[in-house]
Amino acid sequence: MIRRPPRSTPKPSSAASDVYKRQDIRIFYDLFVKTRLRHGVPPQPYTFFRNLHRIMYPEHLELYLAYYGEKPVGGLINLTFGSTTSTAYIGSDIAYRKHRVHQLLFWKSMENGCKQGFRNFDFLRTPKNSESQRYFKQRWNAYEVDLNYLYYPRIRGTAATIEETTKYRLMTTVLKRSPRWLGVMLGRLLYRHLG
Repeated sequence: MIRRPPRSTPKPSSAASDVYKRQDIRIFYDLFVKTRLRHGVPPQPYTFFRNLHRIMYPEHLELYLAYYGEKPVGGLINLTFGSTTSTAYIGSDIAYRKHRVHQLLFWKSMENGCKQGFRNFDFLRTPKNSESQRYFKQRWNAYEVDLNYLYYPRIRGTAATIEETTKYRLMTTVLKRSPRWLGVMLGRLLYRHLG
């Protein structure tokens, strides 16, 4: 476990939780879209996050925003259940990467989780081919658990796309080069059919 806050980060007081205003969800969403498109993955629609907040806040949802001065540079959504808190969504401005925004957000999330009595922090799923995500999570002393998926009936089309396939790699390559409006529109269309 990391025993001290990450070095070279924005001031910890600049990370906030307890989001209750719609504009905070919009700030998070803008950062989230940047991150998803940078990785070539379509973002979920804004309405998904607005509804998630409406239904799950404050009992099972926390949103953290990190600022560099007055500028929002990162955001993280935690979902909680029982004794576990999980980082479900994260977004950041790549221009502030050197300030270790993700580390700050995770640190504050874990710190608040301990204060609230949560016993487990779940980093959730890591794609098999994502060595950088795996390395990041291992630095927090996380351990891996295999997740087995069973689909019945067999799914087809876009929903069946797996990270190792050529179809998925082509989609990520196209999305990385697409303008924001196109990525957001594709996310709206795709997630309507993905569940």
